Amino acid sequence: MNASSPAATVLIVHTNERDCDATVFFDQIHRQQAAYDNEVTTMDPKNDLQLGICQTIETHLRAEYEAIPELTDALCIVGLDNSIIAVKQKFGFAKNEKVLNHPAFDGIVAHVVEIGVENIGKDNDLTLKDYVALITLIKKSVIRHSSFGPCAYYEFIRNFV
Repeated sequence: MNASSPAATVLIVHTNERDCDATVFFDQIHRQQAAYDNEVTTMDPKNDLQLGICQTIETHLRAEYEAIPELTDALCIVGLDNSIIAVKQKFGFAKNEKVLNHPAFDGIVAHVVEIGVENIGKDNDLTLKDYVALITLIKKSVIRHSSFGPCAYYEFIRNFV
C-alpha cells in the first residue's frame, strides 16, 4: 500500500482521530483495500429498486455529513463496514463479529440497518446478499473519492442527492 492509495490516505486522516483506536481502523481499512482491489461489485443500472435504495442510503450519508462536522470519509468507510456487520446481525448472521460504536458513524449504522430492514425480503425480492453488495458498492465509491480529500465523498454527493 503506497502513500497515494485511498487506504493510505484514509489511514493518515484517522490516526489522529480522538476516541478512536488507530489499530482497529488500520485493520478495517486494510481489509477494505484488499476487498476493493480484488473484488468487482457491479449493479445493473436498469434495476430501479437498487438505484432507489442506493440513493436513500446516500441521502442519509449526506445528512450525516451535514449534521456531524467531524465525520470524514474514513469514518464513513468504517461506518459502512460496521453497517454490513450490523445488518447481517439483524438477520441472524455475523454473531461473532463486533460492531464498533463511535458518535461520528453511529447514525450511519442505524440508518443503513433501518433501510435494510425496510427492504430485505419484502415484495421486491431484495436479499441480504444483494443489500450487502449495495452497501459495498457505496463504500467503494467513498474509498475512491477519499483520495481527493478528507470529505471528498461528501463534496461529490452533496449536489446529487
